Amino acid sequence: MVIRSADLRVLGLRTRVRLGCTEGERAFPQVVRLDIRVTSDVEDAVRSDDVADAVDYAQIAERMHALCAERQWRLLETMAVDLGREILPVSPRIREVEVTVTKTIFAEADGVAFTAVLAPG
Repeated sequence: MVIRSADLRVLGLRTRVRLGCTEGERAFPQVVRLDIRVTSDVEDAVRSDDVADAVDYAQIAERMHALCAERQWRLLETMAVDLGREILPVSPRIREVEVTVTKTIFAEADGVAFTAVLAPG
């Protein structure tokens, strides 16, 4: 058996962050939604059934909350890339990370989102 592709997804992770183009927008933390997809080599994890051989999604969530608590951003684009960069070193098994940041700003829309896809290297 060959596992062609394997994605771990953290969906709807809500965190507080100072985000926005104006100082007023960044004055108070706002809740954003993070959707994260991590493509990785899972053959060792499947064989061992041990989290030590997998990408630890709890560690990803902790890193996202910690970075959002200490940083602020003007643009969704920069935030999504920075969060992806924070995830890549979690495991050498990671081949690709996709981070979508969604911010609710218009009453007429569910949100405004930006997605960044990063790979090691």
